[in-house]
Amino acid sequence: MAPVLSSRNYDPNSIDSILKQLADVANVGPNVINGTSQFLFNSYAPQNWELAQGNFGSAAITTAGPSVKISRTENLSASLFANPVDNEGNATLALYSVGMSTSGMQTCALWAASKGAMNFDTVAITGLGMAFGTSTGKGTGAYLEGRRNTATAGIVGTEIRANNQTTTPISFAGNFGFGGALWLSSSGQSGASSNNGFACGIIAIAGSQFDVGVAAISGSIKTTFLRDDSSASVSYTINGSHNYGLDMTGATLGVAPIAAPLITPASSSAPGKAGAIVWDAGFIYVCTATNTWKRAALSTF
Repeated sequence: MAPVLSSRNYDPNSIDSILKQLADVANVGPNVINGTSQFLFNSYAPQNWELAQGNFGSAAITTAGPSVKISRTENLSASLFANPVDNEGNATLALYSVGMSTSGMQTCALWAASKGAMNFDTVAITGLGMAFGTSTGKGTGAYLEGRRNTATAGIVGTEIRANNQTTTPISFAGNFGFGGALWLSSSGQSGASSNNGFACGIIAIAGSQFDVGVAAISGSIKTTFLRDDSSASVSYTINGSHNYGLDMTGATLGVAPIAAPLITPASSSAPGKAGAIVWDAGFIYVCTATNTWKRAALSTF
């Protein structure tokens, strides 16, 4: 019978003893430790060893604290690495998966799943990067990179999927309470106005560029591609040098390219920015200079 790894079999103050116990278990075969083996889709048996804690019902875990905790405190010289962001060399935990050219599956270095029946969110992975003290770096929750080293391969930095396994559709109602593939939120000091810069930034590194910044594949959006309910002072800003600010020549539109509310400037000197265009039932108004409006009459046809 395979040995059971328990707190009685090693000195908890000796890392060498812990690692030896893990190695001994791995050499013998799969082990379930004091709990129910969990799975999401298929109950695959472990190749080496498994740690399981807690059972359904009265034997569920009721005390605070992680099942396994690994901590690392470091003070490393940058001269040890090729660059200061070589996190492979100072990771607290490193996981690797290598697929052979004849493999019939995609490789996966880390699989995390969480399932719950409670009235709270079910979260599979939580990442928090905290910059503190006199740090001038960025607190980064996660860094994800997709890389290709051969021209025959593709690249996806991150795939985020919303998977509704019910027959009930989820409609957007002005918030992300019940559905969404990506939720970007801003947080700061309680009671203070916190400005976190921008919600999503697209940058180029070493001259590499995206062919398209944001794309919605044909048939992927049901009602609205971009929606702004923020009440921000400016909904959409275009800077930089462009041939066209907005090109819709390839679109098939049933009614009109733009639908906007009717607006009438209070007077020819009403507040306005040069280039602004508005209209009402009788006129189209163009702001030709700061706080300077001119108009042209509209007629039926």
